[in-house]
Amino acid sequence: MDIGRRVYEHLLTKEEAARKYGVSVPCIYVYVRAYMRSIGIEPLPKGTKRVEPAKDYRSMTKDEFINELMPKDIEVARAKKGYAAKGKPARP
Repeated sequence: MDIGRRVYEHLLTKEEAARKYGVSVPCIYVYVRAYMRSIGIEPLPKGTKRVEPAKDYRSMTKDEFINELMPKDIEVARAKKGYAAKGKPARP
């Protein structure tokens, strides 16, 4: 449980814990999941990832809103350019 707690609380990475305690990384996952259950948190099923809650754009200032969306717009533009550069037609 102590190993699972240390990894869960980000005191050690999974890889550091595996080396330090001489166990495999998948074993560390088992320890973390067991620790989570012991404190009343049900781990997500294997293969699923936690999704961060959506941001409330209405509470942001104009500048915060622009700074939030700008990287997303750039990412979309790069993706579109990448598709066109590889010879695939760009989506309309």
